[in-house]
Amino acid sequence: MSTSVRPNHLRLIDEALERRHGLISLLEAAEQEFAWIGSWSSFRHVSAALKRDVTAEEILNDGVLAAWLPVLMADSKASGSASQHEQLLKMMSQESVRRRSHWQSLAYPFLLVLFVFAILVMMSIWIIPTFSKMFREFELKLPAPTRIVFAISGFINEYPMFLAGAVCVVLGSAWLLTGVLRRSIQFVQLSGVCGSFFAGSTSNVVAMSRFAATLSELLSIGTPIPEALKAAGIASQRVHFRVRSEQLAQEFASSKNPAVRSAVAHNFPSTLLYALSAGTDGGPSIPLLRQLAAIYSDRSRNRSQLSSGFNSSIMVAVIGALVGFVIVALFMPLFSLITALS
Repeated sequence: MSTSVRPNHLRLIDEALERRHGLISLLEAAEQEFAWIGSWSSFRHVSAALKRDVTAEEILNDGVLAAWLPVLMADSKASGSASQHEQLLKMMSQESVRRRSHWQSLAYPFLLVLFVFAILVMMSIWIIPTFSKMFREFELKLPAPTRIVFAISGFINEYPMFLAGAVCVVLGSAWLLTGVLRRSIQFVQLSGVCGSFFAGSTSNVVAMSRFAATLSELLSIGTPIPEALKAAGIASQRVHFRVRSEQLAQEFASSKNPAVRSAVAHNFPSTLLYALSAGTDGGPSIPLLRQLAAIYSDRSRNRSQLSSGFNSSIMVAVIGALVGFVIVALFMPLFSLITALS
């Protein structure tokens, strides 16, 4: 009776899982320090999986676990990379910087809008009614901007609770809409309609960083290219790359040297496709793939920092225009009054 031989790459992952106890201890020790990171749920998911004797097959078919292969395989001689502890701390540090930049890009504009909104509400309650009463006494013909400001002020004074509820509804709807748009963009990109427009988005760059890191790790332990591509697509945690990776894996399975200019290959960076055949004897170049993963990771962090300053500048300009509109609207009738009195 013949028994099937377990593939070498699965056996190496099994061996790495046997050394997971130190990784679990470090995850538990770091949980308190890094619990504020928005993606700590993924860290807890990994910790729970490692505690319940997860298998190599489960890791390759789970997007979060597959993305952790570079950490899990770090101490493997076949991998040749840094230790597990070094890889884990590096991943936590990168995720911390990326998440902090992301929240800073949202927190500063939000606090600025909240502050200016409070100022405008106080003006609507205590200052604008004084101008309105003065203009009525002089029976001035008010311009359209002034009438708009007075109408908004009257609404705020008459329906304050309705305004508070409307603000909460708008903020909640904006939060939900952001999540819906993120998921919709993945399917739009998958359908090919305006897909190239979203190709360079920050989320895609982060996904490609996971993709390249997982792919390099799997190839370094002898995983066949088609299987490595499928697992890397799952690790990217993006529907678009997961589906396209499966299609690209089929091309590699049917041909040792698939056409780089195929319709499927156009969904991946040309440098990554080049790395798949830049090694010795036309095989994949592991160092180049790892370098690409590091480059994509750096690009995502730098882009988050750039968007933080860009969003803040836009919000300052918008708020400045709004405050300027209110001030001009209040002083326009005064110019007419001064001219009439003179």
